[in-house]
Amino acid sequence: SGSTRSPSLSLRPEASHQADVFIFHNSLPQDRHEVVSVPYSSEGRAGTPTVLDASGVAVLAQLEPNDLTVCESCNKIPPVYSDVVFFRARVPAFGLATYRFAFDPSGKDSPTTAKPAVVLNAPPAVIHNGLLNVSLDAKHGGIASITDVRTGQSKVAVRQHFGHFIDGQGGPYCLVMQDGSGPYAAPAPFLSLSTVGPVFSQVTQTIRSGQGGLQLRLRLYEGSDFVEVIHSSGTLDGGRELVSTFSTDLDTDGILYTDDSGAPDSRARPYNATAPVSQNYHALVQTASIVDESSSATSGVRQLSVLTRRTMGISSRAVGAMELMLLRRLVDGSDSQGPWPLNEVNGIEDTLWLMAGSRSVVESARFQRSLQLEHSLTPLFLTQVGSAMPPNPVVAPMKQPLPPNVWAD
Repeated sequence: SGSTRSPSLSLRPEASHQADVFIFHNSLPQDRHEVVSVPYSSEGRAGTPTVLDASGVAVLAQLEPNDLTVCESCNKIPPVYSDVVFFRARVPAFGLATYRFAFDPSGKDSPTTAKPAVVLNAPPAVIHNGLLNVSLDAKHGGIASITDVRTGQSKVAVRQHFGHFIDGQGGPYCLVMQDGSGPYAAPAPFLSLSTVGPVFSQVTQTIRSGQGGLQLRLRLYEGSDFVEVIHSSGTLDGGRELVSTFSTDLDTDGILYTDDSGAPDSRARPYNATAPVSQNYHALVQTASIVDESSSATSGVRQLSVLTRRTMGISSRAVGAMELMLLRRLVDGSDSQGPWPLNEVNGIEDTLWLMAGSRSVVESARFQRSLQLEHSLTPLFLTQVGSAMPPNPVVAPMKQPLPPNVWAD
């Protein structure tokens, strides 16, 4: 926190040849042991980096597959990995953790940094991490169910699909007025890429949608009790609103729980069958949940919660379903109730976390996980800019001093 004085080490948010040392600051009051991602520079270097902790011990790591660029016509797996490393970092409450990259002088790949195979159009039946089993659709690799193995029977069937509301006129809050039940279904994925590794497993689906396409990435990290869902979309066609729906086997009686204040408590939002679509949408600030109150006593009450870093609209317009508003592009300015047109030509990349299983287990961790999502562990790179080092104060609210060669005030 604060400024950097020269000569010292400077804190930088990007990697370079001189930025192989990086620190994480945990701004939350509990210890964290979770998967983080760090970019590195491969320019002028051969081989993959080894991740070392502050004691010089190698940490199990994994490269990110380069699935951002997909060739539809050639239908080939991307030939390279991204210059991003994933590993589990340990950071104490209100504290710091230092890690660094080390490269083999002979250019060999690191024996502790995995490069798992990337498989085309053949997703695994299940990905798991010891806490959760996530079953996948055999054809496209979409999510089919989440089972919390800690509680045995806490399985929630989950299907995700995309759709577009189509209209030329914007509504006053978060959704267009749409005749009929809508939305119109988006096409099925035409390509999937999957990888299973020691730090995370993921399936990426690519869908023809709009002017820039739509990509869905499902990730399950080692040691996590959530499934990460990353939506990436290009520019929508005009008069469209893109939604993502999670349909489950939960008997929710049309009730959605949202934390419209961003606080831990949630409010029940019953579905109003006589109201238009827009009036059944509510604010999703950090978390929203649907609950199966009819579950038998032997299996317990089950719950599905979605966590987000960005406020968006959410609705439960069908029993056991949550519908999220991801992106809208309205080109008609005839509606006097809002600042239209809303000609949003930029795409999005949104990260959501899904938690499913026993209601008691999900609720005990839901708000804490939402804080972790909001206060992500982001690396700060240390770049040498001089030799003399100034004194090293303790920076509130940190309980540990910064490394001896970092100046902060």
